[in-house]
Amino acid sequence: MADLEKKGIQCAEFELMLSQALDEKLDSATLSEFQAHSRTCASCGPLFIEAGAGLRWLKSLEEVE
Repeated sequence: MADLEKKGIQCAEFELMLSQALDEKLDSATLSEFQAHSRTCASCGPLFIEAGAGLRWLKSLEEVE
């Protein structure tokens, strides 16, 4: 997890913002911090990639009656 001394958002904040980021509901400043954290954190970066892939997969499924 991210170092507590590190500036920017922390892993717990990242996890709370994940669904908003995937739904494209973060403002530009927050999104920038979110993306910076995902690029530098060994835990959160893969989490974001996997969550995004899962969301794209769900959206690709046909709706069932």
